[in-house]
Amino acid sequence: MQTLTEKRVFGDRSGSTAVFLGTELGLVAVSVSGEQIGEFSLIYREPVADVAVAEDVVAIATDSGVYTAAVYADDRPFTRIAHAEAVAIAADPDGFLVAGPDGSVRRLGFDGVIETIGRTEGVRAIDLPLIAAADGVYRVEDGSFTGVGLSDVRDVVGRGVPFAATGTGLYTLGNGWMKDVDGSFELVAGDGHESGHAVGTAGLFAYSGHAWEPIDSPVAEPIVALAHGAGLLVAVTSAGRLCVDAGDGWRHQLLGVTEARSIAIAADRNGV
Repeated sequence: MQTLTEKRVFGDRSGSTAVFLGTELGLVAVSVSGEQIGEFSLIYREPVADVAVAEDVVAIATDSGVYTAAVYADDRPFTRIAHAEAVAIAADPDGFLVAGPDGSVRRLGFDGVIETIGRTEGVRAIDLPLIAAADGVYRVEDGSFTGVGLSDVRDVVGRGVPFAATGTGLYTLGNGWMKDVDGSFELVAGDGHESGHAVGTAGLFAYSGHAWEPIDSPVAEPIVALAHGAGLLVAVTSAGRLCVDAGDGWRHQLLGVTEARSIAIAADRNGV
């Protein structure tokens, strides 16, 4: 199998979708068309804690700050837009929301303005308007955020039906937070409507508008990152295997990168 350094960065392929993986090795870009996993390349070579996409910009949270680059380009030079260490990042209508290791949360505007909006005991993930933190879920609104319950929150979905993965269970937000599944959960992702997937010690679960149900995992290896976007469900395993489902079943390919931490999916070249 070719190594990452031997793979080309994306060609001019209409209809393909860029999937970005934040890993200990760096940022990996993968071209996906439907369930077909195409070319992949290591496009940034330092550890990446988290990755997010806003329109045609990909942003990464790293030990040395926040960097951005073009989503679709033959050459992707990265520009540092903030110097402080970042552990989580999410796209905001006016830029990016970024969390530091000290629990501080800042907004990095497209206009270059950096604004601190609050602090928690430690941010694990951001999916606006919600933040998952060691001391609970927070909701971002009007330039600040407020706590909205739970504790030991590892991951959260803010779009569509809100979900939270915690050390004691999997929750859905309705008339307050309702525990749907007992157990320890690390990952949860939603499609922005009424579908979602989650990963916990009991395995992979799916939500289809009514309840969470256990489902078969695409491979035996543990899933360490999970995301919905552009009509895709994308997961990456501890062995560095990328798994993609566009609605007709899983396809997967070993990429040869381990210690994946995050996934971000761009709109495809047709704007989907």
